Amino acid sequence: MSRSNFLAHAKRIGLGDGKRLFTDDHIELTLVYDLAVYTAKRGQTRAIDRYARLLSHAAESDKALVLAALCASRFSLFRVIERSELAGVLFEDLMRGGETWLVDEGLEQSANLGEIFAMRVAPIDAFVVTCGAVVPIEISSAIAGTTALIVVIDNNPFPLIARFDFKEGALPFVKVNVKMGETSDVRVLAEAGGKHYVATKEVKVTIGGCGG
Repeated sequence: MSRSNFLAHAKRIGLGDGKRLFTDDHIELTLVYDLAVYTAKRGQTRAIDRYARLLSHAAESDKALVLAALCASRFSLFRVIERSELAGVLFEDLMRGGETWLVDEGLEQSANLGEIFAMRVAPIDAFVVTCGAVVPIEISSAIAGTTALIVVIDNNPFPLIARFDFKEGALPFVKVNVKMGETSDVRVLAEAGGKHYVATKEVKVTIGGCGG
């Protein structure tokens, strides 16, 4: 994907002027990547379809099935109805109507009833999976005088995910859902007394970033 193409998609949703970006927010940039990969101008092909044609996986291989699902994926707004008795979460599709069964360990653990998510999902048999795993992360610091917690995901296109600042006396604890496209080290930096303290943990993501 060319830089000019990416910037053109950012301009479509007001996050750039075609020459530079107006944001470094991880969630907003995820929307730009979604447009760049899964949409195209009239008469042109999508990046995901061009990528699929370049690969020659066996028709029944896992990679071929996942890639076919990504090509058939859709973006929508989903409201949590309930947790499934089998696995995952039942959503109401607020844009297209109907119910959708999403199998995702991260959302199953962290999603609250009535919560609304804007995301792309890919069909696999009778259920769907997210395109890019949504991973729940709880962060806390026992270091006295912690004034900020910073989340960095090394293998994400934009590694700096979030920064949380705390006033004096506030409990340095946050819970956040982050989106990951591949297995990566997740680093959390705690700021305290003018110093930085780092903790690192590898988080594994299933093939194609789809799943929990």
